[in-house]
Amino acid sequence: MSYYERSREIRDMIFNLQMDGLQPVLAHPERYVFYQKVFDKKKGVRELQEFFDAECRMQLNVMSLTGAYGEASLGIVHWLLDHDMYSFIGTDVHARRQIDHFTGFQLTAAQMDKVRGLARNNETLFG
Repeated sequence: MSYYERSREIRDMIFNLQMDGLQPVLAHPERYVFYQKVFDKKKGVRELQEFFDAECRMQLNVMSLTGAYGEASLGIVHWLLDHDMYSFIGTDVHARRQIDHFTGFQLTAAQMDKVRGLARNNETLFG
């Protein structure tokens, strides 16, 4: 899915994957600009809640924890973490210079515990 434009067929794609016996995973939903535009600090993003309720899993991009993609993205990260809506975590690191973002960011102890749990969940993907 494009970062800038929501796929009109996303719900059908999720449903069809599930009907084929597959588990859909939406990678880094916090990075999609169209979700950032509708993010509400109290309500989150309605469509992401709908995906979660439909058993579509979500993968957190660890770079998003650093604020590298902006405040709106970081707000979504914290909301999804606080509501236990992520299932997995990935790095999405493609260049050595991106590693510099991993200093100076902060999470609450509860959020850090959740991130550790996501990393443990990754083992179920390949185990």
